[in-house]
Amino acid sequence: MNNILAGADIDITSIQLEAEDLQKLMTFVTKVTQEGISVSYVLSESLDKLTITLDKALFDQVMTLLPVLSKLIPSDSDNEMIALIQPILEQIPSVWAKTTKFDISLKLEK
Repeated sequence: MNNILAGADIDITSIQLEAEDLQKLMTFVTKVTQEGISVSYVLSESLDKLTITLDKALFDQVMTLLPVLSKLIPSDSDNEMIALIQPILEQIPSVWAKTTKFDISLKLEK
């Protein structure tokens, strides 16, 4: 965790993660590491096009981590982009609760 935060140029001394926060993160990381990430894919008959899709089920799990992830954002930053992230993170759960379908796809072509 320290290396990830250092790579993101985040000062870990200002982060207030509790034991339960770390447990949530590690549970998610362990699950993904052991079970992988569920994706669907479609390969064209000519083998020149591939579409890989992540569905809502994965993001449902990620959304439960938002309160923990929001604690990783420094509250005392002067960076305007960082200042925009916190309000967005606060609004996502109510929007996500109304979301019935969500897919992210990557389309690859030769």
